[in-house]
Amino acid sequence: MGAIYRHTYRKRIAEGRIGCLYVPAFEAWALARVSDEPGPVVVLSGGGAVSWSRVAALREVRPGDRADRIARLCPDARIRVRDASVEWACWDGVVDALHRITPFIAPSRPPWAWFRVDAIDPLPALAAELGIRIGVADDRVTARLAAVRSADRHVLRVVPERRRAFLDRFDVGLLAEIGLPEEMSARLRLFGYPTLGSLSDLTRRHLRSQFGADGEAVHDLVHPGVDPAMPLHVPPPAVEVAEEPDDPVRDAELSAVAALLAVRASEKLGERRTQRIVLEVHPDGGVPRRVSRLLPDPHNRADTLRRFVLRLLPEVVRPDEAMGRVALRLEALRRPDVSQVDLFSVRPAVLGAVRRVHRRYPGGIRRAVLRLHALLPEDEVILEAFDEEGPKAA
Repeated sequence: MGAIYRHTYRKRIAEGRIGCLYVPAFEAWALARVSDEPGPVVVLSGGGAVSWSRVAALREVRPGDRADRIARLCPDARIRVRDASVEWACWDGVVDALHRITPFIAPSRPPWAWFRVDAIDPLPALAAELGIRIGVADDRVTARLAAVRSADRHVLRVVPERRRAFLDRFDVGLLAEIGLPEEMSARLRLFGYPTLGSLSDLTRRHLRSQFGADGEAVHDLVHPGVDPAMPLHVPPPAVEVAEEPDDPVRDAELSAVAALLAVRASEKLGERRTQRIVLEVHPDGGVPRRVSRLLPDPHNRADTLRRFVLRLLPEVVRPDEAMGRVALRLEALRRPDVSQVDLFSVRPAVLGAVRRVHRRYPGGIRRAVLRLHALLPEDEVILEAFDEEGPKAA
């Protein structure tokens, strides 16, 4: 068993190893990363729970549970409404961190990303930093199974000669995390197949006749085909500005340089908004350092960006330390929602305030909508719940 679950690695490893990155409960994980408040996160969509932190206090939560039941089960839970822009900004950050390790990343969507690495030494640090799971194997299917079977903040490697032993220990109850129906695992157990390894002797025809399309999907997990070539990753659009003074700067001069970069970056953004800021500094004669911050809402105003950049500066610069180069990169770029009405286009800060209240008190904010062709006077005005996608003109 120890040969399968290796969490420490040697430098000598076969070239072209396939990895799979997995973020369980991705929606809750993303919103937790943009908040400094303690406590587990439960994400609502359509009024019901869709994702929650994997902690013991929330083990009784079920999909579709309402906010009042969640509050009774776990008073410390932070109940938030799903935010697509935060999710994509977080995912951009995950792929960017992965891209610093390898350029070979397949086009992916959360919560899965496949990649190729020649050395897996940097992967444990990445998994620990992001709080995710990573599986490594000789093919994509096994790497995905390894990522599911791994623990949070850890890397699990499955060597080829131990794949069958790994499948013999892979409980079919974990298939729901890969997207198969939850009742599929119960049916497999009913027929006497508690693990994937117990299905190894069944053909595709057997599984298809017994379980339909889901049975074929299980067969592909046990008997993977040939993987396609892993392409080079193309980073998404970003805005980058840098300043390299003739003489190293420190303290007030360094803050002035950082503020100037924020203004220049805001001008290059135009109508676009950014939701992820990356600040990189180069100490005079030292190793470059970088820090990133995910913003709760997209921004493009110079004063707002300057405020965030100045908050990041002390995280990478020690007092009275001289810097020879400062670079600012704005990622997770978005264009304003075309469905916003004039108030939110002219005053974007108002929309941000409304969204923050809405996330803290889901369903507490409502807007008046006129119904021009209502039959009764009392039906001319109705109150609708605020839409996280952005208010729409009535």
